[in-house]
Parts: sequence; C-alpha cells; structure tokens
Amino acid sequence: MWKLKQPLFERFAVLLSVGIVWAFAALLTVAGAYKNRPLQPQFSCRVDRLGLIAGASWIRFPYPLQWGTPNVDAGEVFLMLAAAFVSLIEVYIQLKMFRLIFDVVADLILFFPLTSKTYENSTSYPVSTTDL
Repeated sequence: MWKLKQPLFERFAVLLSVGIVWAFAALLTVAGAYKNRPLQPQFSCRVDRLGLIAGASWIRFPYPLQWGTPNVDAGEVFLMLAAAFVSLIEVYIQLKMFRLIFDVVADLILFFPLTSKTYENSTSYPVSTTDL
C-alpha cells in the first residue's frame, strides 16, 4: 500500500475540519435539533439556507460606470507617475546589481582555478590557511 509523505490530516487540516463540522451541522439540521431554538442559533448553525446567497441584495454583478463617471485629478496622476518611476528605477538598479554579481561570480569560477596555486607536483601540502 502506498504511503503519503505527509499525513492526510496535517496536509488538509482546515479543509477537513470545515467539512466535518459542516456535515455535523447538516446532520443536526435534518434531525430537527434547531426547530425550537431562538433565531440566532438557527441562523448560525442551519445548513438548509441555500437560497440566501441568491436572494441577497448585496451580491450582484457590477456594470460599467455604476457609481458615476470617474474623476481625474492632476495631482493624483503625478503621484502615480512618481511611484511608477521610483519602481522603474528600483527594478533597473536590481537588474544592474544582479548582472554585476553574476559577472563577479563568473570571474571567480572561471579564472580563479587558472590563477590559483596548485599543489599537484609538490610534496608538501599546506596544513592551515596561514601556510597559503
């Protein structure tokens, strides 16, 4: 039998706990446990209220310009342009620094073995870093 790398309950803990609690609430709803209770527990615990989302007035599809025409202020435009310019400069500096670091590391990797001292034919090897 196959074995998971992570246990199932650790990987999907929140999803499984929500499913288990919802199934328990559905069982209590079908059994009629909330019939003679106040309105608040019925509102919080019943699961047979599928028409609530469709009947809610606050859920609707937006349409263009439903709040009126947009207002454009020159100061806000300049602020957004300044923020975009700062972001552009930061990205440019990061790319230049990445290229510089890449060049330095490539030089170290490629040219350090050519210029370093080799001890292949020597009989004595350095014992510590101070002997280098």
